[in-house]
Amino acid sequence: MCLGEKLLPIVPSYALLVSFGLTVAHDTTGLLGVVLASTCGSVLGAIGWYVVGRLIGRERSERFVARFGKYVLLRPAFYQRLMAAYDGKPFLVTALGQAVPAARIYLPLPAGVIGLSFLPFVLATTVGALVWNAPLVTLGYLLRSAG
Repeated sequence: MCLGEKLLPIVPSYALLVSFGLTVAHDTTGLLGVVLASTCGSVLGAIGWYVVGRLIGRERSERFVARFGKYVLLRPAFYQRLMAAYDGKPFLVTALGQAVPAARIYLPLPAGVIGLSFLPFVLATTVGALVWNAPLVTLGYLLRSAG
């Protein structure tokens, strides 16, 4: 579900997640399923960017962003800020970054570039995505139930 949003950010995640709650979740069991599926999609999309970062490294990722970033709404200055964010606590940056709409898409790229350990990266991304996705999907579900 959110895999496409992570790889090609055409529709903002908050709009996508609320619409999932509005249209897909028909009961509380379905709501849980939508939350879990959207979180899995978010994590898989993040892993995709992480792998790209690991494979191409720092120099090529900077050239890639400079050349093609404008096509996926990733400007070089923003990419540099994301890289700098990892100077502190990478687990916390990764988890909290999932609640920042633009950062949640692209933080995995610098995480891969700097060689952040894979399992902590996936765990932090999962926690952050769940904390971001669950309230938005639930909001959509509650809006549908109210109408």
